[in-house]
Parts: sequence; C-alpha cells; structure tokens
Amino acid sequence: MGRRELTKGTFGAIATLALGLAVSVAAMGCTIRTVSGPAPRPRPRPRPRPHHVSRPPAPPPAAPTPVSNQSSFALALPPQPAKETPAASPVRAQLLPDGTGAGRPSGFRPDAPPAYWIWQGPRGNWRVRTTTQRRAHTFRGVIHGVQGPIVRMQPSRNVFRDRVWPVDRTGGVNRSWAFSFATNEHADGFIFAAEGNGCVRFDLKTDGGTAPIKIFVGAEQLEPSGGHFTVCPRGVQPGQAPRGR
Repeated sequence: MGRRELTKGTFGAIATLALGLAVSVAAMGCTIRTVSGPAPRPRPRPRPRPHHVSRPPAPPPAAPTPVSNQSSFALALPPQPAKETPAASPVRAQLLPDGTGAGRPSGFRPDAPPAYWIWQGPRGNWRVRTTTQRRAHTFRGVIHGVQGPIVRMQPSRNVFRDRVWPVDRTGGVNRSWAFSFATNEHADGFIFAAEGNGCVRFDLKTDGGTAPIKIFVGAEQLEPSGGHFTVCPRGVQPGQAPRGR
C-alpha cells in the first residue's frame, strides 16, 4: 500500500507540474506541438534584395570644337612680309610666244622645288602657284593687264586675302594687282582673269631679290629669261584690242 500511494503521489505531482508548465507556456503565446517523424527542415531565409542606388544622369557630351582649315594653315605660315608694292623691274618685259601659257605644267606638284608655276586654263583663267619644298620663301610681284583690267582675283586660301591687293586703278578699273606673302609648305598663289582674254605682264620676285628662283610657264614649262615677261593667249598680241567678254 505504501509503495502504490507513493507512486500515485509522484505521478500526481508530475502531472500537476506539467499542467502548470503548459499553462505558463500558453500564457506566453507559445504552442507545444508533438510531431511524429523527422524534424522539419528550417525554411531558407529570403535573400536580401540589393539596394538600388540611382545614378546621376551622365553629363551631355561636350560640343566638338570646330576646326578651321584656314586657321590651321595660318598657324603653319611663317611671319608675313610687309604689305608693300615691290619696285618695278628696270629691264623691259620679255614677250613669250603667244599660247605659251596654255595648260598646266607637267612638273607642278605641291612638294615641288621652289618655283613659280603659271598657266592658263581652258576657261581663260590664269593660275599662279608657288612651291617651296618645305623651306620658307617670300614671293612678291605685280600682275598687269596689258589690254584691260585684271578681274576675278581670288587667293588660293582665305588667309591670303589681304596679301593680294590692287595697285593701279586707271580709269576706275584694277589694271594691276600686287602680292606679297611668305610660305613654307603647300602650293600657294592665286587665280585671276584678264578682261577680254588679253595679255598679262608678270613682274615676279623671290626672297627680296630682283629675280625669282625658277619660273615655269604652261604645259611645256617654258622658262623666261627673268622675272619680267609678258604672255598672251594663242593668236593674241599685246597691241591688239581686247576681245569681247
């Protein structure tokens, strides 16, 4: 009897303790579950989403700096000589055979040796080009219209616009134009026409001397004896009246 009463008393105490524990757990909001079988796997924690940081907008591209061919040419030019009309040659102008100036000289190229290159194109315009073979030279001279004025004067580049100017306005027209410029590369010069397709008298100098380095005229590259000479279109003589425009 004593052992049974002890056992019952022990079980009663355990049951009372368990009941009190369950009431305490329930009061704290917890639930005790008895699950048969293997323990459940823990749920994987969700990966934190990367925090998106908005980047500031990219600045607009800078506007390209305009590049002017004329300005780059100007930087390449050596110092320019004074804008002075060169003195007239003391010798009489040599008269070249008419038609000598027709056609571009075969040896003309931008890197040719220092020289003047002169020719008349198929439309009647005259071209004067200078070459230096990349050595600085000064080119000066005067172009005269024999029967009429010099018209449509146009430098080879804008930077030379003030390096070619009229010097004789007899009768209110530009009978003569002077030029003075220094260059050390490229082929420089100007284009013009003689009104009525008349003759043209050239008085050319180089580097301050009385005679130029070299002069080549027309497709056959005729070389005058000096820098003062007259050239006429084919079939035209200096004493003839100018043709119609």
